[in-house]
Amino acid sequence: MAGFFIKSNAELLAARGLEPGGKAQMFLDAQVVKATEPYVPMDEGNLKKALGTAYGSGEVRYNLPYAHYQLHHGRNPGTSIHGALRGRKFWDRMKSDKKEQLLQMLAKMVGGKAGK
Repeated sequence: MAGFFIKSNAELLAARGLEPGGKAQMFLDAQVVKATEPYVPMDEGNLKKALGTAYGSGEVRYNLPYAHYQLHHGRNPGTSIHGALRGRKFWDRMKSDKKEQLLQMLAKMVGGKAGK
């Protein structure tokens, strides 16, 4: 009688890069930063340059004291000479526009399918 071996949950997750801080999280963080860039308000580019994200953390951070203000109260989108997408609520607008695309890319990367 042949036996069989069942991998642990941790081994299964690691095989696809899905462990905390693993390849999948690092990939997603990088793609989110890339997708958000055209939406980030820009005058001189200081906010864009102040990206303080630790890839693999699952958090996107901008390390300037006025980042929160820009997110919620900055210029209306379409009023920047640096691009029509740039302006307040940049995070929410990027998610609305790019969420499905990001999920598809992540699913492909880990060998799965994105669904609703």
